[in-house]
Amino acid sequence: MSADALEIIGLNHSFKDLEVLKNLDIVVRKGEFVSIVGPSGSGKSTLFHLIGGVLTPSAGTIEVDGKAAQRGLIGYMPQQPALMPWRTIEKNVVLAREIAGKADLGLARQWLEKVGLGDFKRSYPHQLSGGMQQRVAFLRALISDQELLCLDEPFSALDAMTRAEMHRWLLDIWEANRRAVLFVTHNIEEALLLSDTVYVFSHRPATVLEKVTVPFDRPRRGTVVDDPEFVGLRRRLTDLLTGEPR
Repeated sequence: MSADALEIIGLNHSFKDLEVLKNLDIVVRKGEFVSIVGPSGSGKSTLFHLIGGVLTPSAGTIEVDGKAAQRGLIGYMPQQPALMPWRTIEKNVVLAREIAGKADLGLARQWLEKVGLGDFKRSYPHQLSGGMQQRVAFLRALISDQELLCLDEPFSALDAMTRAEMHRWLLDIWEANRRAVLFVTHNIEEALLLSDTVYVFSHRPATVLEKVTVPFDRPRRGTVVDDPEFVGLRRRLTDLLTGEPR
């Protein structure tokens, strides 16, 4: 078995004459939390489609848990919860396993209890707040059998208070399970708070401007954002993205 949940080497991708990704090298080790930050339109969502086997790269290789990228190898959480409104919460959580022929309502109920949503297992999505719906969407990805979880700006639509709450919640769940995560965000502070490693993308065609190892010990809490080293690192990544050194 590969020691890496994801290995991308020399990845290039274009849509006809539009070059989107250029010479990307990215590694996510098993149990590692990796974020990608970059400008809007820099190809981050296209990258997820390539990793998920929805698109075929123009050049380069993508391996997920030692296998060539193909459908069904990753757990995926989109920007919006994308819950089925006619299914109860427990049946939404189990959906990915159901599609794979491994439905297990008992497992879904166990996880809903662990994250404080046990009382809502027979509720419907419209009865939950935005933050609660995001938790359900994350659990749906988490209880899949996939080694790699790809999270595509999952908190971008949440207000600041709910987002901070979701950060604490996600870190607690991730610390307990240590699944490999590839997390896309526009928010530099969010990336530094959550991640072990951050890749900074350029404007299109996206290249890796810098790979940053986040130096802060785990478990982390929100107070780390006031650490002078954190503030300096956030400023450096902001300068990279804006091209305006201070």
